[in-house]
Amino acid sequence: MVHQCEEALLQLFALSHSHRILFHSGGSEGISFVLKAHLGPLHIEATDHPAVHATFDWCRKRGWDSKKGELCNLTYVNNETGRVTTLGEMEELKRKKGALIHVDAVQMPGRVPSLKLSSDLDFYTFSGHKFGALPGSGFTLIPKSLYATMMPLIHGSSSSIRGGSENVMGIQSLLLALTELQENFAYDHLLLLKQEFTAKLKQLFEERIVFFSGEGRNYSPNTMAFALTGGVSGDTLQTALDLAGVEVGRGAACASGSNRPSHVLLAEGVDESLAKGFIRISYSPLMSKEQFDQAFTRIASALKTWHTKCI
Repeated sequence: MVHQCEEALLQLFALSHSHRILFHSGGSEGISFVLKAHLGPLHIEATDHPAVHATFDWCRKRGWDSKKGELCNLTYVNNETGRVTTLGEMEELKRKKGALIHVDAVQMPGRVPSLKLSSDLDFYTFSGHKFGALPGSGFTLIPKSLYATMMPLIHGSSSSIRGGSENVMGIQSLLLALTELQENFAYDHLLLLKQEFTAKLKQLFEERIVFFSGEGRNYSPNTMAFALTGGVSGDTLQTALDLAGVEVGRGAACASGSNRPSHVLLAEGVDESLAKGFIRISYSPLMSKEQFDQAFTRIASALKTWHTKCI
């Protein structure tokens, strides 16, 4: 069963001839494994996920072999702003730096037009719950030429670099969820919904709303990040939307509960006071127009009511 799922997943990504799959519990584990197993110099971006920064700090304190080549971590789709780094841009960086590339692809399924990946890039890490698979399931794509050279994540297996019992049900859910997504995902439909969402909110709030997520194919079609001016905090907006039955985020989901402004927005030069008002709205890659209309009505009503109270 596990081997069949691996072969089918590699076919979905068009990597059957170049890569193998390491199944694990999700994005943070996969990111940590690849960066730690490299044992050499690392390059990360200020806008990378907190798991990347935490692992980088651990590796730097431990020390790495400066004689080894560099490993660059690149984020395919940013989880807070939806900004997309294209495969072509990543391939160009690899050619210029001559480095290994690890792609944090956790946010990729359902946010770019195709599941097809580039065999010229090295590692890709995914987390199942981000695309409808069971929580606690994930995987990293590893070049066949490097798989046997990787430091084991967990010792004790003769056939895998991660020993222990495999989460067979979780692995099967990964394939089922990605297959459903491939069959039903309508990228252009989501682009139109996002354009409508942005235009309607701009019409309602005019210069009082600031968007941090752009439009077009350089951004996810179902991630919106914005703030309302006038000193309205993100906590206030999150509470207002929660009362309206709409769940939104502020920063990375794994950092929920923190009052600190988004490190991503600060890295992109957003003023700290405005960054504190930031909220992120993401909707399903399979959302219908009817569901969108219902959600927007609730969102617009809640934002308008609480913004009026705060000014």
